[in-house]
Amino acid sequence: MGKERRLVRIFFNTYYTDVAEAVLKELKSLGYEVKATNSRVVPELYYVEINVGNTDPRDVAEKVRALLEDTREKHRGLVFGIKVYSIDTSSS
Repeated sequence: MGKERRLVRIFFNTYYTDVAEAVLKELKSLGYEVKATNSRVVPELYYVEINVGNTDPRDVAEKVRALLEDTREKHRGLVFGIKVYSIDTSSS
């Protein structure tokens, strides 16, 4: 069977690299390993994967949703199209 994974995946859009960097800084403040890339086809689309280790990814996803809602309000609509979901392929 494949490798067990516990992740939170996030998609968001912004036309401003400084805003994207601020969003990523906020996500890193949660204390988990964060990998981020942006689309080569649609450069304003950012894809983030957070490895949550042994933590329940649903709990982290809720924290991320709240954090991104605050971040969206802080940046007054410059961040949009936010999608957050959790992945847990562990057997427990």
